[in-house]
Amino acid sequence: MKRALCCGLLLVGLGACRAARSPPGGGTSGAGGGSAGSTSGGATSSGGASSGGTSSGPSDAGADAGPSDAGIDAGADAGIDGGPDAGLPDAGPGDGGAPDGGAPDASLCACLPPSPLCDGLGDCVACLSDADCADAGLHCETDPSNAAYGSCVACTGAGQCPAGQVCDSSVASCLADCRASDAGCAAGSHCDPDAGLCAPGCGTNADCSPALGGSVCDPASHGCVDCLGPADCPPTNPGCSQNLCGACGSASDCPPGDSCLAGFCACGPDGGCGGVAPVCVIPAGGSSGACGCTASAQCGDGGVCDQVDFPLGACVPPCGTDGGRSCGVAAGTPDCDPSTGLCVACLSNAECDGGLCASGHVCGACALDADCPQDGGARVCSPQGVCVGCTAASQCPLSEPGCNSQTWSCGSCATSTDCPAGVSCDPSTGICRYPCPPAGDAGCPAFQPICGDGGACAQCVADADCDGGRCNAQLLCQ
Repeated sequence: MKRALCCGLLLVGLGACRAARSPPGGGTSGAGGGSAGSTSGGATSSGGASSGGTSSGPSDAGADAGPSDAGIDAGADAGIDGGPDAGLPDAGPGDGGAPDGGAPDASLCACLPPSPLCDGLGDCVACLSDADCADAGLHCETDPSNAAYGSCVACTGAGQCPAGQVCDSSVASCLADCRASDAGCAAGSHCDPDAGLCAPGCGTNADCSPALGGSVCDPASHGCVDCLGPADCPPTNPGCSQNLCGACGSASDCPPGDSCLAGFCACGPDGGCGGVAPVCVIPAGGSSGACGCTASAQCGDGGVCDQVDFPLGACVPPCGTDGGRSCGVAAGTPDCDPSTGLCVACLSNAECDGGLCASGHVCGACALDADCPQDGGARVCSPQGVCVGCTAASQCPLSEPGCNSQTWSCGSCATSTDCPAGVSCDPSTGICRYPCPPAGDAGCPAFQPICGDGGACAQCVADADCDGGRCNAQLLCQ
């Protein structure tokens, strides 16, 4: 009804304006136009303009401007109507929103308790502001992204909780401030020093363990890791790279004195070792190695060198003593050897299920040299219960000096302890070389007749020394 009235008034006004703008003689023109067509619905004026009805003549293309015409042409006059909505505010029920600049249109929602209020998004809510919360002390959550949006809650931000509590807006609740001395966080979480709330992850190393990913807490990610630096890694597994022990990207990832070779920390003759891995174990022919131990004499404070659980050796407290290691079946070393302080697999043949308990206290195929075939090259029983070529340099012929403790074979060495007394292991060749005597070549043994570089005897130093053969890198004729 209101829309129709407004449109009628607008059309009348526009018609009056057009009539006022008509040129002189416009009435005559209108009369002429009117007489050219037919009239209907009543009498015609003397000037030919239609009155009291609608002009349907073909020459009437718009509203008649004749003086007797009221200016409203309800016929085929398309020049006056400004469209269905000529920019006027439309407050009718067909408008999908609130009037411009107005409050939310309650007609968008059909809201009932307990959410009686309609927000500007077309949703029914319990509150739009704190004033809508009947219970004292409650606050209205007005953030649409919060799960508690439109509800009266304990808190929505800082300063709304009692002393000793802080607001956790994610759950819209006041919680104990974990920064207080009598508050704490559950296992697997830490206290956020800024928010005063418990958050997932570790806070200190005490929150970590190998089962949780490592024994060190990374303060940046609050995750448990192996290490943050080389000092966090044991000497038996040196180097810290990408929070993992046992690797390196550069020398800075390694303990002082070590170098980074092919992604692993390597020690040299000058050191870089200590603690439970006091010496640098360098393989034959090498110039670098890894920290460990080869004998209990290298361990201080009464420790023993364990080469069973640690392939490169590590100094550990002896078993059978206070604070010492506990031996167990699960580890495969259930017995404590009182003579060495090490956990071993067996102390007698009865524990070997048909096998033999070797001198190294492991079950194997032999316990004594007599258990090995004496007509072959493997005539000696090793401490590991395996028949091998040798276990000591004294078991090797003079022409093949040294018993390699890694391969249990004659003619080479891993360390100088594999060589006869007074003879050193050349780390570049892995050969036991006798020292050159003052007499020079004449004083060297027949199997190493030439005094070579470094003051040590060798079988050859050039191809010419080999009677048509070739002198290899180990200074042996081939």
